[in-house]
Amino acid sequence: MSLITLVGTHNFISVMSDGRLYVSGKEAVVKEDYQKISKVTNNIIIGATGSHLQARSLLEIAPHWAQKAENDIEVFTDYIRNRVLEDIPRSKHPNKVLHIVIAGINKTNDLILYTFTNDESIKLERYLLKTLRSPVYLALGTAGVIDILEQHASSNSININNVKEAQIKTNEKISLVDITVNTETFHEYIEVSR
Repeated sequence: MSLITLVGTHNFISVMSDGRLYVSGKEAVVKEDYQKISKVTNNIIIGATGSHLQARSLLEIAPHWAQKAENDIEVFTDYIRNRVLEDIPRSKHPNKVLHIVIAGINKTNDLILYTFTNDESIKLERYLLKTLRSPVYLALGTAGVIDILEQHASSNSININNVKEAQIKTNEKISLVDITVNTETFHEYIEVSR
């Protein structure tokens, strides 16, 4: 499936993906340095896993939609979600599966993140990080990752360097048991100054 991990705190959001492009059905590794996340502006990161052609197209058009949204993450998220649900709704394309995360800073300088899929029956999840008591740990792709990520990340103080290291360790551990994940990683983060 692939792997994207995310850790969000009141001060930063860290997003990491592995680099393996694995095509299910063909059971083939196509690429080992396939980027599944993109920092489309200084304030917005997007990541997508699932059907790789649709995920790649989404990452390629993301800068256009960010510019059209005037870098407003909430407007950007609406544009992207509406586009996905119009172009490849799961009800009409059952073999096309997309999992998307959008993270960044909103107009009031707060860190926020969204997750959604191309399945119209699954609602958009929204996390305003300043309202949460503890860090948010999310994973798109492989099951069972969040517990591993949280264990690695919470064993040290929560800062960007320790979280990045925890994400790398988590990625390495998952790559040992999941053929769709490799140890090549891509990392983006956004910090907010208070």
